[in-house]
Amino acid sequence: MAINKDALKEKLIENVVIIGVIYYFAVKPIFEKLGIVKSSSDTNVDDIASQSPSKSAWSGDAFKKAAPTKTILLLTSAAKKDYATKIFNALNSFWNDDENAVIAVFRALKTQSQVADLAQYFRTTYNSDLFDTLKNGTEYTKTWRPLTAGLSNEIVAEIIKIVNAKPKYNV
Repeated sequence: MAINKDALKEKLIENVVIIGVIYYFAVKPIFEKLGIVKSSSDTNVDDIASQSPSKSAWSGDAFKKAAPTKTILLLTSAAKKDYATKIFNALNSFWNDDENAVIAVFRALKTQSQVADLAQYFRTTYNSDLFDTLKNGTEYTKTWRPLTAGLSNEIVAEIIKIVNAKPKYNV
């Protein structure tokens, strides 16, 4: 019985292509969601997470040591409470996260110093880092929806772009 080498090569190539397509469209997204494989937006999100607190708008201390000549635009107590509550409630649902509500909060902030002010308020009020909560969800959602807690890396990357486009101290 003779083996047709050309047919065997075609079948091998066909199987490799099928396996590649299945991996790219089915397995890889699952691995990215589970954190086994990094997605392209993970790099931007990881870069922010690894910044020193004094350089990041996500740290409440980031703008406290501004030059004395700078006027720092901060939030009122009522605004901090309102924004923090909106973010917490949007990320604390049993069914899913309200990405649009979270994005709306960051679009409403005028400066990076306001983001830092909100981050500090969020940390003291909810005993949780704001950036970490955006990425990983609240303690409630980590328990009840461990695979879907937190915003997707694409949404977190969009929020990072929104924050980075804002002026540092004043409008």
